[in-house]
Amino acid sequence: MKLKVNGRVFDKWVNLSVSLVYASLASTFSFDLYFDPWDPVHREIMRPGAYNTAEVISDSGEVLITGVLLSPSFRTAATNALVPVTGYTRSGVLGDIKYSAVVDTTQSTESLAAVAKRICDAFGLKLNNGVEMPAAANNAVTVDEKNRGATCAEYLTHMAMALNLQLTHDKDGNVVITQAKTTAPVYDFEQGRPGVTFDLSFNGQMMHSEIVAEAQGGMTQNTNPVYNPYVPFVHDWRAAVNNNASIYNAPVGRLSTTREWSAVYRPQRVTQVSGETTSLETVAAQELARELRHVPLAISMEGWTLNNRIVRTGDVVTVIAPQCYLYKKTPFFVETVDFAGAADSESALLRCVLPEVYTGGVARSVFDTTGVNFDELRKRYG
Repeated sequence: MKLKVNGRVFDKWVNLSVSLVYASLASTFSFDLYFDPWDPVHREIMRPGAYNTAEVISDSGEVLITGVLLSPSFRTAATNALVPVTGYTRSGVLGDIKYSAVVDTTQSTESLAAVAKRICDAFGLKLNNGVEMPAAANNAVTVDEKNRGATCAEYLTHMAMALNLQLTHDKDGNVVITQAKTTAPVYDFEQGRPGVTFDLSFNGQMMHSEIVAEAQGGMTQNTNPVYNPYVPFVHDWRAAVNNNASIYNAPVGRLSTTREWSAVYRPQRVTQVSGETTSLETVAAQELARELRHVPLAISMEGWTLNNRIVRTGDVVTVIAPQCYLYKKTPFFVETVDFAGAADSESALLRCVLPEVYTGGVARSVFDTTGVNFDELRKRYG
């Protein structure tokens, strides 16, 4: 791999790490760079407050990240020493600067695309450079005046959430408005692959059987609760009391009768944020998406590539790992990638979530073992 600072390639570095994050404008990097205080080039590159541009480039020539140097940490030593340096993507500055410091006036309704373009222009950033923008980004969004005190990144993220869109960045550090989609997997992982380990956890404490959203004051609520497939189904007690044989939107595979009961009852009620124009059904669905985050999967692997391409956030991979209770080929969405590099080795840590966290698709439990042939799986993975 190569490290470029202000267009110059530097060879004397160690401990390179890059952390790419999908729904964020600030992915980060760090490395230790040899610093000779008497070399004018080194003085130019390492001058605090210069915000010099840095690029991490793979051996194949693919740019991994483009950002700015933020924080060198110097110390005296008997000989010239390695200096730890950290930085973030060029778009990371939007998380440090308040929106009100950049934009003087705010309209009551604006489109995300228009606001993002105005902010990007102020910082010399491009918006969706060569990337198709979701049509929803041009829809008008009601803007809450109190958000003017937020950072530019927070302000844009609030607008994006109302449209079920995400903000991220490209390899050059420019801003991208996107919408997660169900895509073909870039790789199929299986338990037992050399150099790969899986870690999956499930936090049942954060899960609820059904989610109801209500408006401020509790006067209005969504009439169709959203059900979490990771909690055994509980029928609506009000329907049972009224001896009503129907229930609210029974999930796929569930019996639609109040005569069936489960011992697990974990209801959740969320309140719409004041001034929010998102529908109550969407508010409930967003709460379910947050709950689904509590089935995270971490994949540790040697190298940076899958099928001869560098793995990226937003990729989808599949996993079969009976030791992690994944008996079927299960898709996961790559949310963050932590790359580590040394002179003679490369490794990556993929942190994944269920695709429905971003896509809003119908969630089904990945722990369902219906139709699984355990004897065949044991022959292969046991």
